[in-house]
Amino acid sequence: MIRRIIGGVILGAIASAVIYEILERSNPELLLKVKDWFSEEADDSIEPEEAMESE
Repeated sequence: MIRRIIGGVILGAIASAVIYEILERSNPELLLKVKDWFSEEADDSIEPEEAMESE
């Protein structure tokens, strides 16, 4: 069971690296849009109170 989980994680990491390389070579503009989208999602996940404390 644990071997399957570890294998799935490794295969997922390899697949995401391959997709990243394909996107980077074929359509860099789309890759930048995806990166921006993920950074916006990360910013939205911060609670307002936590943001106030960090300032």
